[in-house]
Amino acid sequence: MKGLLSTKMIINRLIVNLANRIIPNEKGVVVVLVVLSMIVMLGFLGLTLDVGCGYAQKLKLQNALDAAVLAGVQALPSDTTKARNDTIAYAGKNGINLDAGDITISYDCTEITCSKTLSVPLFFGAAFGLNQCQVSGSATAAVVSSGSPVFDYVIFSSDPSGELDISGAHDTFDGKVHVNGNTDVSGSHKNFNYDFECAGSMSVRGSNNRWQTIIMQDTDLLDWG
Repeated sequence: MKGLLSTKMIINRLIVNLANRIIPNEKGVVVVLVVLSMIVMLGFLGLTLDVGCGYAQKLKLQNALDAAVLAGVQALPSDTTKARNDTIAYAGKNGINLDAGDITISYDCTEITCSKTLSVPLFFGAAFGLNQCQVSGSATAAVVSSGSPVFDYVIFSSDPSGELDISGAHDTFDGKVHVNGNTDVSGSHKNFNYDFECAGSMSVRGSNNRWQTIIMQDTDLLDWG
């Protein structure tokens, strides 16, 4: 009986020793897990910092290009050389070095475009074999003709009991004319490039006047004198 108990004790000890070898101490497992977690967290922190630095550089690049083309377009369309030089100069003031090849001017010399790509070094990414990333920016500015006037009406007479007198010669009206009362137009070589609206009577005297459209509530009140 004693021999049987001794054999069981020996087997139990062997099992315990084997289990201790296969399954390490729990305290050691916790330490390993904490260290691994810290490494992963530091990796994500480094990645976040690198992405933030790259985004900041992209904003700096874009702002510099926007300011540069706005400065360069002031010389268009008359002086393309000055436009290029001003664009390069203003970009340099904002810490961005441009080459002539980074600037494009349209065939009609009314539009200037500037594009640039920069390499941004990565501090923490180098640990994973990523030494740098590229950020790009592009900006365009154009010369815009005045075209239509800012306001629809260049003349607006709201008094229905009054009379608007338009006289003289060689005048151009680049906008609508509206008269709530009566109108007297005299003289010559006037250009009404937009609608002429008259709610009352209208008398037209003179020659070589050009009209886009005359709009009246009652055409019988129009007198071509």
